[in-house]
Amino acid sequence: MKAITLFCFITMVPFLTLACNVEVLVNKDEGNIPQAVNENLTTLIPRIKAHQSESSVTFVFISDLHNQVHTGTYSYTNENIQKIQRLVTAVNEIEKEVGLCCVVLGGDYLWNTTSTSKTAAIDALEDFSRTMAGLNDLPILCLKGNHDDNSIAGFQNTLTQEEYYDVCASSFISNNIVTDTSNPSGCYGYFDCLSQKIRFLYINSVDLPWIEQENGLKYKVQWQKGVRQQQLDFIRRALNFEEEGWGVIFISHHSVKSIENYDTSTDSYISTTNGGEQLYGIINAFKNGSMYSGVANGDFESQIDVDYSMNRN
Repeated sequence: MKAITLFCFITMVPFLTLACNVEVLVNKDEGNIPQAVNENLTTLIPRIKAHQSESSVTFVFISDLHNQVHTGTYSYTNENIQKIQRLVTAVNEIEKEVGLCCVVLGGDYLWNTTSTSKTAAIDALEDFSRTMAGLNDLPILCLKGNHDDNSIAGFQNTLTQEEYYDVCASSFISNNIVTDTSNPSGCYGYFDCLSQKIRFLYINSVDLPWIEQENGLKYKVQWQKGVRQQQLDFIRRALNFEEEGWGVIFISHHSVKSIENYDTSTDSYISTTNGGEQLYGIINAFKNGSMYSGVANGDFESQIDVDYSMNRN
């Protein structure tokens, strides 16, 4: 049985993340991007290859690109989108040399404020999606972040889950990415690297119910996190394996649970009352090959029963 890797902004050995290297790679030379890429590849590629083996998986993790949109209109020539274009160039060059399993986009594709209009947010997300589509023939796993529905700008400027999916996440769905057919706009799914038997399982950590109140939405993606029954059921099924030798890289924009002596509030992790307890219970049962049952009430009502004692991974 391979170990499960909980992945949130970092990745653990033996897996290799190139995000930090690539950011340096694309910012070195503003004037001549191909030359800057080539110069950095001279030292970067050998470092990547030194970590590769027959049992390793090489992928790129990119998060919090924050395409800038601070007003009622979006500028298609802003500095942030130009940096993202150079990032795409760099990743394509890396792919030619080392081969990549996939690219993981970790969320927060907008850098918005209380003044960002809904139209501007949509324009920025569409521009981001078009730009990232320049990655050459690579599976792209698109997570949702807390900035990406523009709820920071108030109810009238907030994108629904379906609107966000249509203008951004749907652009990256391909035949080799498995999503929830019963909840197609859910923004969670998985991709299997078949040669190494590694499943990249990505979740929507801001899977919140849309409940309107007099002062706007009861739950706002900008500040709150959660997972609901449909997604928990998908995760439960995705961790069932009938074949031995499989491992899982579990990816989330937010931490799955509080880290002792590190997290002091629910700002950075999924609270237990919003489905976090059930989510961690599923993951822990999978890791230990055991059983778990959990029930939640209220707006995040769920009932979970899993038994991984006979799992063959």
